[in-house]
Amino acid sequence: MSRRLKPEHQLELDALYRIVAVITEWYDALVSSDVRGHMSGAMRRAYEDRDLRGMRMAYNDLVEMTKAADVAQRRDLDTRLRNRANTNLDTIHARTVHRIQGIRARVKITSEEQYYLVREHVEFNFGSPDKADEVQQLLVMLNDFEQRAAARAKHRDSS
Repeated sequence: MSRRLKPEHQLELDALYRIVAVITEWYDALVSSDVRGHMSGAMRRAYEDRDLRGMRMAYNDLVEMTKAADVAQRRDLDTRLRNRANTNLDTIHARTVHRIQGIRARVKITSEEQYYLVREHVEFNFGSPDKADEVQQLLVMLNDFEQRAAARAKHRDSS
């Protein structure tokens, strides 16, 4: 069922989908034929359903996934993003870093989407000596969010 979104949320959904569509098309070209197209199809359905929350989460996951690509794959993806989404990998990754910095400055994770963004960032940077302080701070924030979520669930169950 398609949702009605506020105009600013529709613009965000459109922008995210332009990028997600390019990344999933690129990814589909890398995987075996038996799973090819599955991710692109799922993103198309999320877009058609106007699932902004899901699109945000998928975007964050896909952006993190691109970090594991080799140099040639990243060049190919960067070219595709420039040609079809009017952006590039440096810009996409800068947005993620900027969002993480904002969450760190606030010293609190306030949504499930932020939780997964921070968790992926921690997993990627865990063990990097130059990121040790940042990772430690983010681990504390993840733990705090998990405790608040568990308390909310317990409260809901007891009501």
